[in-house]
Amino acid sequence: MNYLNAARWENDISKHLSDLEEFYLKYITSFGDGYQPLMYQGKKNEFFSSFWCQRQWLLEIEIDSEEITYYIHPYKKRWYEFTKSKQLILSNIYQEAFHQTLTILDYLEHILPVMQIDHLDIQQQIFIVKLGEILNLLPDLDSLKLGTISISYPRSVTEEELFGSYYLISQNKVTKLCLERIDRFEEIYFIISLCPRIQKLRINFLKKMNIELFVRSFFTEVRRREIQTLKSLCFCVPIVDDKMMKKLETMIKNENLLLDFSMKRMMNQIYIQWK
Repeated sequence: MNYLNAARWENDISKHLSDLEEFYLKYITSFGDGYQPLMYQGKKNEFFSSFWCQRQWLLEIEIDSEEITYYIHPYKKRWYEFTKSKQLILSNIYQEAFHQTLTILDYLEHILPVMQIDHLDIQQQIFIVKLGEILNLLPDLDSLKLGTISISYPRSVTEEELFGSYYLISQNKVTKLCLERIDRFEEIYFIISLCPRIQKLRINFLKKMNIELFVRSFFTEVRRREIQTLKSLCFCVPIVDDKMMKKLETMIKNENLLLDFSMKRMMNQIYIQWK
Protein backbone atom coordinates (compact mmCIF):
# COMPACT_ATOMS: atom_id res chain seq x y z
CA MET A 1 0.00 0.00 0.00
CA ASN A 2 2.97 2.37 -0.61
CA TYR A 3 0.88 4.53 -2.93
CA LEU A 4 -1.22 5.49 0.10
CA ASN A 5 1.81 6.64 2.08
CA ALA A 6 0.79 10.26 2.60
CA ALA A 7 4.02 11.19 4.39
CA ARG A 8 6.09 9.95 1.44
CA TRP A 9 4.00 11.94 -1.03
CA GLU A 10 4.25 15.02 1.18
CA ASN A 11 8.03 14.70 1.38
CA ASP A 12 8.52 14.14 -2.37
CA ILE A 13 6.20 16.97 -3.39
CA SER A 14 7.76 19.40 -0.89
CA LYS A 15 11.27 18.58 -2.10
CA HIS A 16 10.81 18.23 -5.84
CA LEU A 17 7.44 19.76 -6.81
CA SER A 18 6.96 22.63 -4.39
CA ASP A 19 5.08 24.71 -6.99
CA LEU A 20 2.65 21.93 -7.88
CA GLU A 21 -0.91 23.31 -7.99
CA GLU A 22 -2.94 20.20 -8.86
CA PHE A 23 -2.36 16.60 -7.85
CA TYR A 24 -4.29 13.57 -9.11
CA LEU A 25 -3.86 9.96 -8.00
CA LYS A 26 -5.96 6.90 -8.78
CA TYR A 27 -4.99 3.73 -6.94
CA ILE A 28 -6.95 0.49 -7.36
CA THR A 29 -6.92 -2.60 -5.17
CA SER A 30 -8.71 -5.72 -6.34
CA PHE A 31 -10.36 -8.71 -4.66
CA GLY A 32 -10.61 -10.61 -7.98
CA ASP A 33 -9.84 -14.35 -8.27
CA GLY A 34 -9.71 -14.78 -4.52
CA TYR A 35 -6.88 -12.26 -4.13
CA GLN A 36 -6.70 -10.48 -0.78
CA PRO A 37 -5.03 -7.05 -1.00
CA LEU A 38 -2.54 -6.08 1.68
CA MET A 39 -3.94 -4.10 4.58
CA TYR A 40 -3.00 -0.44 4.99
CA GLN A 41 -0.43 -0.03 7.76
CA GLY A 42 -0.23 3.75 8.10
CA LYS A 43 -2.06 6.18 10.35
CA LYS A 44 -5.73 7.00 9.79
CA ASN A 45 -6.62 10.28 8.03
CA GLU A 46 -3.02 11.07 6.98
CA PHE A 47 -4.37 12.60 3.75
CA PHE A 48 -6.25 15.19 5.81
CA SER A 49 -3.21 16.80 7.43
CA SER A 50 -2.50 20.53 7.05
CA PHE A 51 -0.28 19.78 4.01
CA TRP A 52 -3.21 18.33 2.04
CA CYS A 53 -5.85 20.70 3.37
CA GLN A 54 -3.83 23.82 2.55
CA ARG A 55 -3.43 22.64 -1.04
CA GLN A 56 -7.13 21.74 -1.30
CA TRP A 57 -6.32 18.14 -2.32
CA LEU A 58 -8.89 15.56 -1.24
CA LEU A 59 -8.95 11.78 -0.82
CA GLU A 60 -12.15 9.86 -1.55
CA ILE A 61 -12.78 6.13 -1.88
CA GLU A 62 -15.10 4.12 -4.12
CA ILE A 63 -16.25 0.50 -3.91
CA ASP A 64 -17.26 -0.99 -7.25
CA SER A 65 -17.66 -4.77 -7.73
CA GLU A 66 -14.29 -6.39 -6.96
CA GLU A 67 -12.35 -3.15 -6.61
CA ILE A 68 -11.63 -0.43 -4.12
CA THR A 69 -10.44 2.75 -5.83
CA TYR A 70 -8.66 5.54 -3.98
CA TYR A 71 -8.79 8.97 -5.62
CA ILE A 72 -6.85 12.09 -4.75
CA HIS A 73 -7.92 15.22 -6.64
CA PRO A 74 -8.47 18.96 -6.17
CA TYR A 75 -11.32 19.79 -3.81
CA LYS A 76 -14.72 20.88 -5.08
CA LYS A 77 -17.35 21.87 -2.55
CA ARG A 78 -20.34 19.54 -2.37
CA TRP A 79 -23.94 20.09 -1.29
CA TYR A 80 -23.52 18.72 2.23
CA GLU A 81 -20.21 20.29 3.18
CA PHE A 82 -19.33 22.98 5.64
CA THR A 83 -15.90 21.41 6.09
CA LYS A 84 -14.06 18.94 3.85
CA SER A 85 -15.59 15.49 4.21
CA LYS A 86 -14.18 11.99 4.03
CA GLN A 87 -16.33 10.41 1.34
CA LEU A 88 -17.02 6.78 0.50
CA ILE A 89 -18.88 6.00 -2.75
CA LEU A 90 -20.70 2.69 -3.13
CA SER A 91 -21.18 2.15 -6.86
CA ASN A 92 -21.99 -1.55 -6.63
CA ILE A 93 -23.36 -2.84 -3.35
CA TYR A 94 -24.44 -6.27 -4.59
CA GLN A 95 -20.98 -7.76 -5.15
CA GLU A 96 -21.79 -10.29 -2.43
CA ALA A 97 -24.33 -11.89 -4.74
CA PHE A 98 -21.51 -12.82 -7.12
CA HIS A 99 -18.71 -13.39 -4.58
CA GLN A 100 -20.11 -15.48 -1.77
CA THR A 101 -16.94 -15.20 0.32
CA LEU A 102 -17.02 -11.37 0.35
CA THR A 103 -19.11 -9.13 2.55
CA ILE A 104 -19.27 -5.36 2.87
CA LEU A 105 -17.23 -5.79 6.04
CA ASP A 106 -14.31 -7.16 3.98
CA TYR A 107 -14.21 -3.95 1.97
CA LEU A 108 -14.61 -1.66 4.97
CA GLU A 109 -11.82 -3.46 6.84
CA HIS A 110 -9.49 -2.19 4.10
CA ILE A 111 -10.95 1.31 3.94
CA LEU A 112 -11.49 2.32 7.57
CA PRO A 113 -7.79 2.15 8.56
CA VAL A 114 -7.10 4.70 5.77
CA MET A 115 -9.71 7.27 6.77
CA GLN A 116 -12.73 7.76 8.98
CA ILE A 117 -15.84 7.96 6.77
CA ASP A 118 -18.24 10.84 7.45
CA HIS A 119 -20.06 10.99 4.09
CA LEU A 120 -21.58 8.00 2.26
CA ASP A 121 -22.85 8.14 -1.33
CA ILE A 122 -24.89 5.05 -2.32
CA GLN A 123 -25.43 5.16 -6.07
CA GLN A 124 -27.77 2.17 -6.46
CA GLN A 125 -31.07 1.07 -5.02
CA ILE A 126 -30.24 -0.52 -1.68
CA PHE A 127 -31.94 -3.31 0.25
CA ILE A 128 -33.01 -2.03 3.68
CA VAL A 129 -31.23 -4.90 5.47
CA LYS A 130 -27.99 -4.04 3.65
CA LEU A 131 -28.40 -0.35 4.53
CA GLY A 132 -28.74 -1.26 8.21
CA GLU A 133 -25.55 -3.34 8.05
CA ILE A 134 -23.57 -0.58 6.35
CA LEU A 135 -24.70 2.26 8.63
CA ASN A 136 -23.99 0.12 11.68
CA LEU A 137 -20.38 -0.21 10.44
CA LEU A 138 -20.05 3.55 9.83
CA PRO A 139 -21.04 5.19 13.14
CA ASP A 140 -19.36 8.52 12.32
CA LEU A 141 -21.47 9.39 9.27
CA ASP A 142 -22.65 12.98 9.20
CA SER A 143 -24.07 13.07 5.66
CA LEU A 144 -25.71 10.48 3.44
CA LYS A 145 -26.80 10.37 -0.21
CA LEU A 146 -29.31 7.69 -1.22
CA GLY A 147 -30.98 6.51 -4.39
CA THR A 148 -33.95 4.42 -3.30
CA ILE A 149 -34.50 1.89 -0.50
CA SER A 150 -35.99 -1.51 -1.31
CA ILE A 151 -37.78 -3.95 1.01
CA SER A 152 -38.35 -6.52 -1.75
CA TYR A 153 -35.07 -6.77 -3.75
CA PRO A 154 -33.04 -8.95 -3.90
CA ARG A 155 -35.60 -10.77 -1.71
CA SER A 156 -38.59 -9.99 0.46
CA VAL A 157 -37.76 -8.73 3.94
CA THR A 158 -39.26 -10.43 6.97
CA GLU A 159 -41.06 -8.43 9.66
CA GLU A 160 -38.30 -9.27 12.15
CA GLU A 161 -35.61 -8.08 9.71
CA LEU A 162 -37.56 -4.90 8.99
CA PHE A 163 -37.79 -3.94 12.65
CA GLY A 164 -34.16 -4.92 13.22
CA SER A 165 -32.96 -2.89 10.25
CA TYR A 166 -35.11 0.08 11.23
CA TYR A 167 -33.54 0.04 14.69
CA LEU A 168 -29.98 -0.19 13.32
CA ILE A 169 -30.53 2.58 10.79
CA SER A 170 -32.22 4.92 13.26
CA GLN A 171 -29.11 4.90 15.48
CA ASN A 172 -27.17 6.90 12.87
CA LYS A 173 -25.87 10.45 13.46
CA VAL A 174 -26.66 11.74 9.96
CA THR A 175 -27.56 15.44 9.92
CA LYS A 176 -27.50 16.00 6.14
CA LEU A 177 -29.47 13.76 3.77
CA CYS A 178 -29.73 13.83 -0.03
CA LEU A 179 -32.33 11.74 -1.87
CA GLU A 180 -31.58 11.21 -5.54
CA ARG A 181 -35.24 10.80 -6.48
CA ILE A 182 -38.65 10.54 -4.88
CA ASP A 183 -41.61 8.89 -6.61
CA ARG A 184 -44.18 9.12 -3.78
CA PHE A 185 -44.66 11.38 -0.76
CA GLU A 186 -44.56 8.39 1.57
CA GLU A 187 -40.93 7.67 0.64
CA ILE A 188 -39.80 11.02 2.03
CA TYR A 189 -41.44 10.53 5.42
CA PHE A 190 -40.19 6.96 5.74
CA ILE A 191 -36.58 7.96 5.01
CA ILE A 192 -36.71 11.05 7.24
CA SER A 193 -37.92 8.85 10.10
CA LEU A 194 -34.70 6.83 9.70
CA CYS A 195 -32.59 9.93 10.38
CA PRO A 196 -33.75 11.34 13.75
CA ARG A 197 -30.97 13.98 13.82
CA ILE A 198 -31.57 15.34 10.32
CA GLN A 199 -30.98 19.08 9.88
CA LYS A 200 -30.68 19.46 6.12
CA LEU A 201 -32.61 17.64 3.36
CA ARG A 202 -32.00 17.79 -0.37
CA ILE A 203 -34.14 16.06 -3.07
CA ASN A 204 -32.68 15.97 -6.56
CA PHE A 205 -35.75 14.76 -8.46
CA LEU A 206 -39.47 14.80 -7.70
CA LYS A 207 -41.29 12.50 -10.10
CA LYS A 208 -44.40 14.17 -11.57
CA MET A 209 -45.34 15.88 -8.33
CA ASN A 210 -47.34 19.05 -7.98
CA ILE A 211 -44.88 21.42 -6.28
CA GLU A 212 -47.48 23.26 -4.20
CA LEU A 213 -48.96 20.00 -3.00
CA PHE A 214 -45.49 18.68 -2.20
CA VAL A 215 -44.52 21.75 -0.13
CA ARG A 216 -47.85 21.78 1.73
CA SER A 217 -47.73 18.05 2.47
CA PHE A 218 -44.07 18.14 3.46
CA PHE A 219 -44.33 20.90 6.06
CA THR A 220 -47.64 19.60 7.37
CA GLU A 221 -46.00 16.22 7.98
CA VAL A 222 -42.87 17.74 9.52
CA ARG A 223 -45.06 19.63 11.98
CA ARG A 224 -47.24 16.58 12.70
CA ARG A 225 -44.19 14.43 13.40
CA GLU A 226 -42.58 17.21 15.45
CA ILE A 227 -39.26 16.98 13.61
CA GLN A 228 -37.45 19.74 15.51
CA THR A 229 -33.96 19.29 14.09
CA LEU A 230 -34.81 19.76 10.40
CA LYS A 231 -34.24 23.38 9.34
CA SER A 232 -33.39 23.30 5.64
CA LEU A 233 -34.98 21.88 2.49
CA CYS A 234 -33.68 22.01 -1.07
CA PHE A 235 -35.47 20.39 -4.00
CA CYS A 236 -35.00 20.50 -7.76
CA VAL A 237 -37.83 21.10 -10.22
CA PRO A 238 -37.74 21.10 -14.03
CA ILE A 239 -39.00 24.69 -14.35
CA VAL A 240 -39.02 27.40 -11.71
CA ASP A 241 -39.46 31.17 -12.01
CA ASP A 242 -40.17 34.19 -9.81
CA LYS A 243 -43.90 33.68 -10.18
CA MET A 244 -43.71 30.15 -8.76
CA MET A 245 -41.48 31.31 -5.92
CA LYS A 246 -43.93 34.02 -4.98
CA LYS A 247 -46.83 31.60 -5.13
CA LEU A 248 -45.07 29.16 -2.81
CA GLU A 249 -44.08 31.90 -0.38
CA THR A 250 -47.65 33.21 -0.23
CA MET A 251 -49.04 29.72 0.35
CA ILE A 252 -46.59 29.02 3.19
CA LYS A 253 -47.50 32.29 4.90
CA ASN A 254 -51.27 32.09 4.40
CA GLU A 255 -51.46 28.50 5.63
CA ASN A 256 -49.01 29.07 8.50
CA LEU A 257 -46.86 26.19 7.35
CA LEU A 258 -43.78 28.08 8.58
CA LEU A 259 -43.43 31.24 10.62
CA ASP A 260 -39.82 32.43 10.35
CA PHE A 261 -38.43 31.30 7.00
CA SER A 262 -36.53 32.41 3.90
CA MET A 263 -36.62 31.22 0.29
CA LYS A 264 -34.32 31.51 -2.68
CA ARG A 265 -33.74 29.80 -6.00
CA MET A 266 -30.61 28.93 -7.90
CA MET A 267 -31.22 27.69 -11.43
CA ASN A 268 -33.79 24.89 -10.97
CA GLN A 269 -33.21 24.51 -7.22
CA ILE A 270 -35.52 25.90 -4.54
CA TYR A 271 -34.06 26.48 -1.07
CA ILE A 272 -36.21 26.94 2.02
CA GLN A 273 -34.72 27.57 5.45
CA TRP A 274 -36.57 28.12 8.70
CA LYS A 275 -35.97 28.56 12.41
